[in-house]
Formats: sequence, structure tokens, C-alpha cells
Amino acid sequence: MSEKSKPRMTAAHYQAVAGLALGMMFLLQLQRVVQAAESSTIINVTMLLVGTVGILFRRGPSPLVPLAALAAQHLLEQYMLNRDLNPDFQRTPILDLGDVLLSIATLTYLVSMYRLDMIPSGTLASDAKQPPLGRSEESMQPIELVTLAFTVPTSALFAVAGLFLVKRHWTFIDMPSRWVQLLILAWILLVTLYLARSFFRSWRRAYMHRTTALIMMHDIAWNETRGEQRRTHRWMIWKQLRERKE
Repeated sequence: MSEKSKPRMTAAHYQAVAGLALGMMFLLQLQRVVQAAESSTIINVTMLLVGTVGILFRRGPSPLVPLAALAAQHLLEQYMLNRDLNPDFQRTPILDLGDVLLSIATLTYLVSMYRLDMIPSGTLASDAKQPPLGRSEESMQPIELVTLAFTVPTSALFAVAGLFLVKRHWTFIDMPSRWVQLLILAWILLVTLYLARSFFRSWRRAYMHRTTALIMMHDIAWNETRGEQRRTHRWMIWKQLRERKE
């Protein structure tokens, strides 16, 4: 297959994926039964309008604004539920299909929007002497959407597994169950951040340019041996001064 006959991917593909994910988020939120129905409807419509503006113009509000609106509705729902029912007597199903689908849709929307943000839209005038920031549409491959279709549901399943660990009533520490759940959640976040940092650091070093790698190795060698180097140079200077006196 020649280069011209290969399927070409553009920014419109990510716009379509982000639009479908945003619509799925809106529909799933409408299916939730909440007591503050009017406030919930206002938040949902705001999320949809702000997200649509960001998808169409690609330089609109941050993708975190719809995410904040989504979090605000869930906080409002939890507040209303805690006001009417003691949290210790609440039983939330671990594997709720609506929550899993909402997680997949939200993560798909965020990934698509941030990948769109890396592609210059051409609406702003740029200096011809400077190369365009971000990536070009020519570098986009259809395999990206296939990878996205597998990584997002996998991440959602890992989130469900983490929720199962947090929701369980652990008794190995003589503390209230809420504090134990908070400690487990903090431990999971710290371990996840450490593993992600180690992975990205190894990935960056694996694809590092040879000149940059040599500079980094020289910097590491100097940082580890600077004490020995100072002592060696002091002995060399003392020897030269002694030879001059003799």
C-alpha cells in the first residue's frame, strides 16, 4: 500500500471522539436520580455547553471545566444523600455499570481534548521564523484510536479494582473504617504516582539523544565524584607547590 492510499487521520477524528464522549457523559448524568433535580440539570447543561465550545473551537475553555462541573454534581448528590442517610448505612455497589461507563467516557473526553490541544489549529497567527509548537496532523496515525479504545477501559477497570480496595472494611488497624479507607487511598495514589514517574523517566532516557545522554552522564559522574575530585586536586596542587620550594 502506497503512502497516498493509506488512511489519513486528522484532528476532526479526535473532535468526533471527544464529542461522542461528551454526549455519553451528558446522557449518563441525566439517568442519575438525584434529589436536587433543578441544580443537577443546570450543571449538566453547563457541562455540555462548555465542552461543546471547547471541541468546536479547540481554543476555548479548559477540558477541566466540564470535569469540575461533573465533580460538582457528584458532590451535590453525595451531600444530599449524607444529609438524609447516615454514611455508615449506605451500600453502594462496587461494579456499577453506569459509573464504569461514565469513567470511560470522561477519560476518553480528556485524552481526546488534550491530544487536540497538541495540534496547532491554525486560527492564531504564528511567526514564520519559528517552528509550530506541538505536533502536526501528518504525524497522526489511526493506531492511536485503537490504542485509546483499549487503554481507557483498562484504566477504568483498574479504577474499579482500587474502589473495591477502598470500600472494603479493613480491620488490621485499630482505627475507624473511614480513616483506614483514607490511608489506603493515599497509599494507592502514592504508589501509582511513583510507578508512573519511574516509567516515564525510563521511557525518556530510552529515547534520549546521544549528546543529551552524554551530558547527563557527565553531570551524574561529577555529582557523585566531586568530593574525590576536590581531594585529588588539592593533593596535586600541594605536590606542585612542594616541588617548587625544593
